[in-house]
Amino acid sequence: TQKQFLGQSSGINAEYGEETESIHRLFIDTLSLQLDEEGDRNSQLAIDHPEQYVLKPQREGGGNNIWEDEMREKLMELKSDPARAQFILMKKINPPIIRNRFVKRGVMSEELDTVAEIGLYSVFCSDGPGNVVRNEVVGPLIRTKGSQENEGGVGLGVSAIDSPCFLSKRT
Repeated sequence: TQKQFLGQSSGINAEYGEETESIHRLFIDTLSLQLDEEGDRNSQLAIDHPEQYVLKPQREGGGNNIWEDEMREKLMELKSDPARAQFILMKKINPPIIRNRFVKRGVMSEELDTVAEIGLYSVFCSDGPGNVVRNEVVGPLIRTKGSQENEGGVGLGVSAIDSPCFLSKRT
């Protein structure tokens, strides 16, 4: 997947050469679970260290990730099952905790510990195989959730979308 490609130095290096290291620091590691030697190694890594990884189905939307002991059990169950390739492993992100408030239905919450992740909205349109009409980044987003939440889906009601404001550095 594109996430896996961008999370690997070799994939970035092929595209960006000398800028590889700077770009690589922007992405979290995602690991293949194909039924091969690499996938077996990655699976065992997560079984041995479930607190460091999340098992993600290769689809969008919240509420589908598998965490810690449940992830360990799922990976052991899928040890030689081709269905294992329908998942990827992602290194857990440990963002800083920020005290913040949410506004929901016009009511401001008490201050609580939150974490945020920045992402990019993008647009991809094609009118058939090999004919891309539009493929571009159209803006940033920040998704904020309570620090105790594993899932981050806005549609699940556990996070909110923030509007980032980028300031230029003053000298």
